[in-house]
Amino acid sequence: MRKAQIIGQVFVLILAGIIFVLILGYGYKAIQGISQRGNEVAFIDFTSTLKSEVKSISLSYGSVKKVELAGLPMRYKKICIVTGNKDPQVDVKGKPQFNEMSELAGLPENASLIYEVYETGGDNVFFEPSAPKNILLPDIQASSDPEKQSDQRWFCEPVDQGTVVLRLEGLGNAVRVSPWQ
Repeated sequence: MRKAQIIGQVFVLILAGIIFVLILGYGYKAIQGISQRGNEVAFIDFTSTLKSEVKSISLSYGSVKKVELAGLPMRYKKICIVTGNKDPQVDVKGKPQFNEMSELAGLPENASLIYEVYETGGDNVFFEPSAPKNILLPDIQASSDPEKQSDQRWFCEPVDQGTVVLRLEGLGNAVRVSPWQ
């Protein structure tokens, strides 16, 4: 073999290695993109199912329904639901103020998102870890105790393998949402 042929073979092998690495990198990015899209679709499907279940029972006064919502992406560990304050208290700068004696007084210190949601009346369903978009369910009353022995207007429920089980109770013009016990 000549020296020129050996140098040419080395060049071809290096070029083939570079092309292989580029194809591998592109394939990895494509698979990651497909996986991310799948999670987004699963989250949107979960959201629409939750909204339709709440809407379907809202006008059935006194009806109680066990709703098992599946398909939430596995990264979510907890779902929290809070009743928004219809008439939030604001200070002179327009920022919401929290009354320590309200229904949320038992919250842990790191639950600032629940405080904010309650005081502003904004989105009332959110996830841990944080989701790209929280959910607003109009006309719901969150209750940690389905037997109505507590005035707590929020609860967090663990998500098990992408599934959460909730209790929905029709109130005629609203829905009481609580954990299924």
